[in-house]
Amino acid sequence: TRKYREHEWNLWSRFEVQGKDMTLGGFLRHFQEKYKLEVSMISCGVSMIYSTFSPKGKEKLTRPLLDIVKKDGKVEVGENQKYLMLEICCNDEEGEEV
Repeated sequence: TRKYREHEWNLWSRFEVQGKDMTLGGFLRHFQEKYKLEVSMISCGVSMIYSTFSPKGKEKLTRPLLDIVKKDGKVEVGENQKYLMLEICCNDEEGEEV
């Protein structure tokens, strides 16, 4: 178990983020504002849909996250699907991976 600020998690923990029409920028801001974490990479299944080192990362900030998952990640999302499982890598305020 790891602890960062008042939050604890392990490899099986999850963050639940609400927002059907959330943009990628909104998703990144959520983690920055709520947890003080910078998301450096997001993947969905085997598809990496965002990374800070990708030149196209900034171009995606205003796009809906669901659109990026479907079009860029080529992930099939069912019409009645209620959630997405995203894997994220984050850095703390000192730049350390958490």
